[in-house]
Amino acid sequence: PGRSPDLNPTEGCWLILKEKAKRRLHKPCEGETPWDGTTKHLKDILRQIWDEISINEIRELIEEMPDRCQRLIETGGEKIRSQRW
Repeated sequence: PGRSPDLNPTEGCWLILKEKAKRRLHKPCEGETPWDGTTKHLKDILRQIWDEISINEIRELIEEMPDRCQRLIETGGEKIRSQRW
């Protein structure tokens, strides 16, 4: 998996983090403190988002693995995408 990101569910977790962080930085919801532009605050936001990734979200990524393996076989190892990652 280290050399095949398409077979590494951690890559899906990074994508979840990235998408939630973009939303949070550009359009904070009510009750969320807008990003103040500092590195410290960005790190705090990223840690909070990471902690909020649920076990169910991770399980969904893992449950995709058989399908992802089959798609990689069918494409001869070419990069693949799914709805989640």
